[in-house]
Amino acid sequence: MIGQVVNYRYEILEKCGDGNFFSVYKARDKVLNRLLAVKILTPHYAQNREFAERVVGEAQSLTDLSHPNIGRILESDSQGDTHFIAVEYVRGINLKDRIRRTAPFAVSYAVDIAIAIANALEYAHKEGIVHGDVRPHNVLISPEGQIKLTDFGMAKALAAFPNIREATILRSVHYMAPEVIRGETPQPSSDIYSLAVMLYEMLTGAVPYDGPTSTAIAARQLQDPVPSPQVLNSGVPGALNEIVMKAMHKDPAQRFSSAAEFAEALSKIREWLRTGQTSSLQTKGKKPVDNKELIYEPAAQSESIFKTAAIVALGVMVVAIVTGVLAVKFMGPGRPELPVPDLLGKTIERAQEAADRTGLEIRDIKQEYNDEYAAGQIFMQDPRPGGTVPKDEPFIRVWVSKGPKLIPVPDLSGLRQSEAARRLVDAGFTLGQMSPEYHDSVPVEHVIRQRPVAGQKLEPGKPIDLIVSLGAKSEEDEPIFDDEETTTEPDETVSTDSEPKAREFKITASVPSNAQESQVVRIVVLDDYGETEAYNEPHVPGARISRNVRTFGNDVEIKVYVGEKMVKHVIYSGNRLVQDRSY
Repeated sequence: MIGQVVNYRYEILEKCGDGNFFSVYKARDKVLNRLLAVKILTPHYAQNREFAERVVGEAQSLTDLSHPNIGRILESDSQGDTHFIAVEYVRGINLKDRIRRTAPFAVSYAVDIAIAIANALEYAHKEGIVHGDVRPHNVLISPEGQIKLTDFGMAKALAAFPNIREATILRSVHYMAPEVIRGETPQPSSDIYSLAVMLYEMLTGAVPYDGPTSTAIAARQLQDPVPSPQVLNSGVPGALNEIVMKAMHKDPAQRFSSAAEFAEALSKIREWLRTGQTSSLQTKGKKPVDNKELIYEPAAQSESIFKTAAIVALGVMVVAIVTGVLAVKFMGPGRPELPVPDLLGKTIERAQEAADRTGLEIRDIKQEYNDEYAAGQIFMQDPRPGGTVPKDEPFIRVWVSKGPKLIPVPDLSGLRQSEAARRLVDAGFTLGQMSPEYHDSVPVEHVIRQRPVAGQKLEPGKPIDLIVSLGAKSEEDEPIFDDEETTTEPDETVSTDSEPKAREFKITASVPSNAQESQVVRIVVLDDYGETEAYNEPHVPGARISRNVRTFGNDVEIKVYVGEKMVKHVIYSGNRLVQDRSY
């Protein structure tokens, strides 16, 4: 798929991964010139035409969903045997990977994530949409802490195809509500259960029900009592423990009545974590393991409470006077928690300076390779920026980047173009420019050479340029026009019955030698696939650039820019030169 254009618009750049139903690719929208993700239904499910059309149709019906914590669906359609969904591109990792790396999370961080997802579910439920597959694999977290719930629409599509649903249901069994495992249609309460399982996993680092097989896990979901997060993590507050267990009740009617109610209960926990005011939390029901109804409300301030408080206040007044100054000096003016600064992108030295200003200490420094942050920069912290830590445990864990892990460039010479692109992606690189060139011995569409050369070690994700053979040059391949500053000449014409005519043009341009600084050279093509920026690179004064550009269709328009100035504008209709202007 790398290098292909889906629906005449989405240029596939690299593969992001595979899910239950889709292969996910990073792509560029050639019309709006923006990055997005394209999810393509795998061949196994695409061959079921009725199911594929149902999936595409359900996704298209959700394009109006707009919420800051929901991954936006931009378009859904079919092109031949390719069934795709274009969605908002979110840079980062999914929550499952984050759990594998750092769980158990700080309580405040886990609660923040759960609240964001609960708000997303409440919005969807009000629109009459049940997610049906809420699990950490479908939650994306950006380096900046942005949280997005993705993959809406599949539950409704699967409801019409019970055989497919039964075959795939066990893949998500750790997070499925008991009623869904029994075959019932997912309801809003089912999403609440799944979110509670995710919260349990964030707090403990483990799923509540596990086993050697999917069947065993399903049986435990149906039969075993609801486990307590506090058993695995004693740091989980009692009130939060009750909230998780209530949301995981076997009986849907005993869970929170809505995602909004779930979010409200979690918000009170967050408020308590930040302010330390325990009066904001009160639960009715003495046995949380029995999942009695929980009510969260300010505690009543009765007359007896005021009397007791007065006696206690008198007794501690002397101690308060003695310790007050020290408390203000070292612990802040009565605040039970310390704010966590943003350390992302900082070196350890700079981060410790920022931490010192709030009385925090950086501990547990880990070093890992990271593709997004330079060596020596902090790429992850726990708690996250904006969170809090207890004053008696003023510590922050950080992960420092070792820089991208360099990997060797594979040898692609002699391979067919499509196979070379696949091997590049498998090795961790992306496909760069593909430049055609005539060659007497290398077959058509096979790689002549590559840049950089094989064996050189580079950062993952770097583009590798390929020079691809056009075969032996015939006497008919002649330039159509030439001039001093820019030249454009078609090298080859290829036509098929199913695709627009493809032609190669050789473009050359020069940066004026008297330019004061480097200039960006841009080549813009307008053809049957819309407007495409075929080249965009800076060059020093006096440089001469030569690029091969492929176009599609009968009518072609090529514009060449040096800096902000257009230096060439050429229009073809078939093989007829309609316009050739230099500026």
